[in-house]
Amino acid sequence: MGSVCFILLFVVSLVEVITGYYLMLYTIFDRKKMNRCYKGILVVSSLFISVLLTANRRLWFFSRTMFLVEVILFCLVIFVIRKKGYLFIFSYVWLYYGVLTLLDFIIAFFSMTLLGEKFLPRVFLNAVSLEQIVIFTLSRIILIWLAILIIKYKWKINEEYTGYFVLIDMIISLLILRYQKKLVEMAIGEISMNGLDSGFSLLVVLAIITIIVLIFLKNRLMAKDQKILELHDSILEQRYQALLESTENSWRAVHDIRHHLLGLRMMVRKGEWQRIEDYLNELDQEYLEVKGVVWTGNYFLDFILTQKKQKAEEKGIRFDIETEMVTIGGLTEAEQSILFGNLIDHAIENCEEADEQGNWIRVEIKKRMDMTLIKISNNVVKRPLFLKKRLISGAANSSVHGYGMKSVERIVDRHDGELVQETLEDRYCVMVSFFDNI
Repeated sequence: MGSVCFILLFVVSLVEVITGYYLMLYTIFDRKKMNRCYKGILVVSSLFISVLLTANRRLWFFSRTMFLVEVILFCLVIFVIRKKGYLFIFSYVWLYYGVLTLLDFIIAFFSMTLLGEKFLPRVFLNAVSLEQIVIFTLSRIILIWLAILIIKYKWKINEEYTGYFVLIDMIISLLILRYQKKLVEMAIGEISMNGLDSGFSLLVVLAIITIIVLIFLKNRLMAKDQKILELHDSILEQRYQALLESTENSWRAVHDIRHHLLGLRMMVRKGEWQRIEDYLNELDQEYLEVKGVVWTGNYFLDFILTQKKQKAEEKGIRFDIETEMVTIGGLTEAEQSILFGNLIDHAIENCEEADEQGNWIRVEIKKRMDMTLIKISNNVVKRPLFLKKRLISGAANSSVHGYGMKSVERIVDRHDGELVQETLEDRYCVMVSFFDNI
């Protein structure tokens, strides 16, 4: 029985180390750079550290010296592979093993209620027993679950978190010292064995720390999203301004074409054919193709619609526009470019996902009393999925259009408008409405 328990304890220790390596691998490493040599180092170090842990746990339930040795050995392996950010790695590894230790303590305190005085010989001191293995196994199952969540949601941990990790590590270290002392005193009988209260108090403290960290991370992610949205909007606005300037230059050239025609007519009368050919070669052919179409009477909005219509038709998508002479009350040119640019790009993306003949997009802009109604619809093959009323795109660049739709929502909210998304049998529609007196 003793040898079976020893093997199980080794397996538990090995799982602990491997989970730590996998967590590091998916959050701070570029896995493409993991060659055979590095993989071999991970395998050998996992076995070596697990043997040390197993040998130590035959003597003590928890040893601060072994905790420090484990962290240092683990860090040395990561240093060899990553070769930078040493304080960041050390704080990250300390956090991993600190949380694991506190989980061990919580389950150990709860186990006191069941084991009573048997806790000291069966779990805490000079013991390799099924009870001890169960405690270690439960805490590692929780740790594996947490690691899977982090990997699943693709959380990337970088060096900007180092200072926060150090602060959390200091708090966790103080908790380890305090509750280890309490665990020892209870195990050897210096104080009454009230593991349930100690376990709950440590669990509450750990839960509070976790909640604070999650709130902090959420706020940082929201701030990061805000910066990305602002950058996305700025780039889109600059792109339209550049296109508009280019088109204006082309229109001016078209306006001046009559002067070129007068010069060409003079050359024709003189029979200067070579000169005529050279003159024509100097003219930029694209100027002759520029045409301005009036859709709404709004110069900037008409320009956007013309550009998007051309883009869609180049992809083989039929693009219909039904508008009236309207003004989008309160929206700046930048907001118009963001709103219509993102919505129509979203429709084009949906048509590309459909990947079939006969794709179409329809843009409708109408006036109803003091309200401007905008409706952009496109064909779909399969019914789109929504999460919290937001379309989930399956395209490769869906993250880009995810930020695009967030930008649209911000503009609609800013002007007290209304945004509605709906799907019918064969089409997806986005409807936006604004009051002109806003």
